[in-house]
Amino acid sequence: MTEPQPSGVVASLRALLEGPPPPVPVEHRTVRAAPALAIAERVTMAELEGWWAEAFEELHAAAGAAGVTPGVGGGLYPGELFEVEVADIVAFQPVPGDVRGTGRVRLVEIPAAELAVAVC
Repeated sequence: MTEPQPSGVVASLRALLEGPPPPVPVEHRTVRAAPALAIAERVTMAELEGWWAEAFEELHAAAGAAGVTPGVGGGLYPGELFEVEVADIVAFQPVPGDVRGTGRVRLVEIPAAELAVAVC
């Protein structure tokens, strides 16, 4: 005989009694400035997902055309995006040295930073 499944309310109460989930580990890292291929544009929160996908397609294509293997991509988001839902966003992929960009893709220097990174 199988045991009956608890209702959603009972399951929620059990979760509360069992306590919060364990915290996500966070690493602190110092990252040096690095050259990167980047696309920077003013983007709304509603446009962000589609813009992000298109930007990284272009960044991958530009790196491939230049014959380089890019590093792990990332993004720069000002707090303004979360406050007023529109901001100047930068999608980037670090590259080794001087690489020529085309179209919307430009070579930029991503500044050095102290980062807190969630390690999942």
